[in-house]
Amino acid sequence: MFKKFLKAVAMMVVMVITLSCVAISMGEELVQAEAPAEVVVVEQVVIEVSAPVMVKVAFVINGAKKDVEIEKGQVVQKPADPSLEGSKFLYWLNKEANKEHDFKNVINADTTLVACFEVLPVIEEVKEEVVIEEKVEETKNEEATEEVTEEQTEVEEIVEEVVAEETTEEIVEEVAAEETTEEIVEEVAADEAVEEVVEEAAVEDATEEIAEEGSVEEEIEEELEEEFTLTMEEEKVVEVNVVVIHEGGKIHIGDKVILVAQTEEDVQFQWQFSVDDGATWNDINGANGKTMDFVVSNENANNMWRVKILY
Repeated sequence: MFKKFLKAVAMMVVMVITLSCVAISMGEELVQAEAPAEVVVVEQVVIEVSAPVMVKVAFVINGAKKDVEIEKGQVVQKPADPSLEGSKFLYWLNKEANKEHDFKNVINADTTLVACFEVLPVIEEVKEEVVIEEKVEETKNEEATEEVTEEQTEVEEIVEEVVAEETTEEIVEEVAAEETTEEIVEEVAADEAVEEVVEEAAVEDATEEIAEEGSVEEEIEEELEEEFTLTMEEEKVVEVNVVVIHEGGKIHIGDKVILVAQTEEDVQFQWQFSVDDGATWNDINGANGKTMDFVVSNENANNMWRVKILY
């Protein structure tokens, strides 16, 4: 188009030059005619270069959207395969065409590409079952170890109390004997300058005091014996076996488990649980019988269980 326009302009210029140089012949005399001045107006031509048309491509991954602009009629670059926890990436779905997008095809309009995933199978339940079995075994072993440790601690405390009480008895007896000796010596020294009647009275008084001190010692000994007997009764060791009752083989989430405390002693029970591997224990309200049952859940699957004996 532009070349045709230039060609037309060139032809107009040639015509103007030809007209201005025309010679008119009159007989033998050649007269050059003056051509009137002419003004040639050339129309201005503006060549417009239009900007490329852009289209928008939206990539959607699990609800999150990212927009990319490309020139209309071009292909969009395929991004790296996205990832989603617990799922496997399959393909990009062209929402407008409702089919898998072919990245070799050109894009002529705004397009939405959605990442499609396949949900992988969950194996958490199997892991939870294994964890529950391991926790039950650990609970049994820890309870047995704790019982042995508690029994050893109780025996050591009893021995320490007995030794302390025997030492206290010896100290009391020594103090009583020293006080009695000092009183007798003082009374005898004072009575040497007194008449025989006063001496007899002093001796009687000393005898009464000795008798009273003897009674005090006997009362102290009786109290210590009662305290030792009471301590021995309080520190009585009770043998208890905890049995787990469950219908079926492995324990699963939602199963009912029954714990039974087996003992021949006439005692009271208090069932407890721990959520920090036995560091602290919490009483279960109303769980005061030989048996205690509960339903295994995600919240208590990792708990530890034990029974506390009261008598």
